[in-house]
Amino acid sequence: MTGPRRTAMADLALVLALLATQWPPPHDFLELHLRMRWLAVAIAVVGIGCLTMRRRYPRAVFCAVVLAHGCLVLLLDDPRWMGTGYAAFVALYGVAYRSSLPAAIVAGVVTAVISEGNYHAIMPDASGLIPSVCLVVIVIVVLGRTRRTRARDAARLDQMVHLLDQTRSRVVSEVVAVERHRIASELHDVVAHSLAIVVVRAGAARVLLPDNPTEATAALTAIESVTGTALSEMDGLLVVPGGTPSPGIHHLEELVGMLRATGMTVDLQRHGPPYPLPEAGDHVAFRVVREALTNVLKHARHGTAEVTLRYLPGGLQIDVHNLPPSDPRPPSLPPSGHGLAGLRTRLESLGGSLRAGPVDDGFRVTAVLPRSTRQGAVW
Repeated sequence: MTGPRRTAMADLALVLALLATQWPPPHDFLELHLRMRWLAVAIAVVGIGCLTMRRRYPRAVFCAVVLAHGCLVLLLDDPRWMGTGYAAFVALYGVAYRSSLPAAIVAGVVTAVISEGNYHAIMPDASGLIPSVCLVVIVIVVLGRTRRTRARDAARLDQMVHLLDQTRSRVVSEVVAVERHRIASELHDVVAHSLAIVVVRAGAARVLLPDNPTEATAALTAIESVTGTALSEMDGLLVVPGGTPSPGIHHLEELVGMLRATGMTVDLQRHGPPYPLPEAGDHVAFRVVREALTNVLKHARHGTAEVTLRYLPGGLQIDVHNLPPSDPRPPSLPPSGHGLAGLRTRLESLGGSLRAGPVDDGFRVTAVLPRSTRQGAVW
């Protein structure tokens, strides 16, 4: 049985119980004219039956009960046949629970007056019952107000839980989006660089294979090494147990050697005493150089690139400058346009910056990475 249906059944049972108190009728009821008797019954039934609406209209129901009780007092002298008097207590609880405190106080005073009048009519010397009646009224009002407070607190708690669920869902969505962006950027850095070298070395192997199988074999061996390194980096990216740590500045010589083997001229210079960078900064610095050189490999395969690392007191400045190739050719791999943008976001999250664009004598990428990166960076 559902909650609303149980509530309706409970209200009906309460109404029937209060109507049962009307039996047997008092002597003065039997002495009334038939029409007056039917009127008294109708008033009692309506006054008590309206309790089924007390949850929705508590003050209106209380007024209806009091009005019905007043009409029965005018018709009958014996208040013992007045279930409306008991119904007033039930309606009082509804007012105390669902209405304001002033309304509950007024309803309590009216109920106390009605009850005292009933007892005084039955027992003229029942003035000693006034404290008891007032105590019962106070208890009913306090119970109603207490339940109202608890219901309000429960509603607030439910609202807070709902807001927390919404916040948690939003945070989870944002975390998932950030993680997807991170993985996409990392995959781009790893795959784009490795594929660029693989394409170049595969093309060289194809040309050398008929006349110089030894050089072709060396190119194929380089392809095997590059793909193996890429797979190891992807293991580390996807947090596979035992995966290779992300490369840093100390891997630049290896990177430069791989690119020189493709026919590109790379000049690597360092200025100033080197110092260790935080792990995140060291990784991003390597990615900046690799992305810049990979773009040179795509667009100017046989060009010349100058990589300069300046260890300044405030941080590391990276400058990658490539001269226009003597024989410009279409890039062997299509540009993605996401590598430098993703690196710029990562550098900014660490407190650095990145500038990239054409200059009079070629193309230049300049990145600045602070010596002490921000705490809690995304990458």
